[in-house]
Amino acid sequence: AASACYRALPVAKLYFLVNEFAQFTTWYPGRELAWVRLDYEMHRKFLAMVRRTSDFYRKTAAIWEEDAFTERFEPIVSAEHPGVKGFIRRDELGSQIIVLCNFTNEPVSPFVLGVEKRGKYAELFSSDEAQYGGQGRSCNVNFAKLRPAGGKPYCIEADLPPCSTVYLYKSAGAPASRRKS
Repeated sequence: AASACYRALPVAKLYFLVNEFAQFTTWYPGRELAWVRLDYEMHRKFLAMVRRTSDFYRKTAAIWEEDAFTERFEPIVSAEHPGVKGFIRRDELGSQIIVLCNFTNEPVSPFVLGVEKRGKYAELFSSDEAQYGGQGRSCNVNFAKLRPAGGKPYCIEADLPPCSTVYLYKSAGAPASRRKS
């Protein structure tokens, strides 16, 4: 969960040698990486998750377009669920990525989040997917409800699996901008 959460935070990221496949030891110059770890299923699944979040980062403007803590970044704080952290990232067109991280060993259901816009919120990624070593539980989020929450006019409800990170997406209704080289 922490790796997927970290990947979506503002500021540049660096995956350095051992992080990609969850090697147990620190890398040292002159010593080979423990490539044998990739013989184990969970290490391969972790590598698949790192690849997916890296691909997601590259293709999603809301994540890289404004890579600083600006007005396009909004932290999510929950007094009711202190083990859940998150944030909203927005691109220049208004599309949103909502990152919700449940750092507890218990599911949080439902997690209620106030949102500004009505419409469909799609689950794009979950670290709980079976292909990444999780249980494959969905967060069951869909349309925002006309019910105020957190000082906002609408709310969404999501089921957050334990020890997981979920990326939700809300389109601004316009096509996504392309990354400038």
